[in-house]
Amino acid sequence: MAVFSGAKQNLAVVDGNLVIDSALNIDDWEDVDGVGNVDYNGGVLPQGIYSFGNVFDFGSVRRIRLRSLIELNALNVFSLFDDKTEDIDTWLDIDDTDGAEVDCVVEFRESDDAPSGSPVFTEFSRVDNTEISARLVEARAILTTNNPAFNTVVSKLRLYADEVA
Repeated sequence: MAVFSGAKQNLAVVDGNLVIDSALNIDDWEDVDGVGNVDYNGGVLPQGIYSFGNVFDFGSVRRIRLRSLIELNALNVFSLFDDKTEDIDTWLDIDDTDGAEVDCVVEFRESDDAPSGSPVFTEFSRVDNTEISARLVEARAILTTNNPAFNTVVSKLRLYADEVA
């Protein structure tokens, strides 16, 4: 099971998966009896940011290849299996996520400075099997959805740094 120990903004870990938070806090509910889905009342927020728990320190400036590994699924937070009355053979998609536009992108920023001082980092850039020269690398993942009915469910999230000869 994945451990997401880094900082989370508008995200939560549910059953070992990283997911975007609910759009409404329980304090904002007008009528608790009228809530259909306690976990995702109001749907999900459009975005959440996960900051990886560790900074890569390569000891000195080195040529590094960064690559990411992401395993994700979509979850329709309003579709309940027991609510379906049609014959299962007529369903287009058993989990009602057909057409869901969810995504997760890993970004990084780099510095040539020593970590003992106050390192100055570049702006964040997307990791697309990128080669860089750096001493330090910080990373984050941005989870998004374009529809509050669909959540982004990340089960695996990795950043690999390989030294290039």
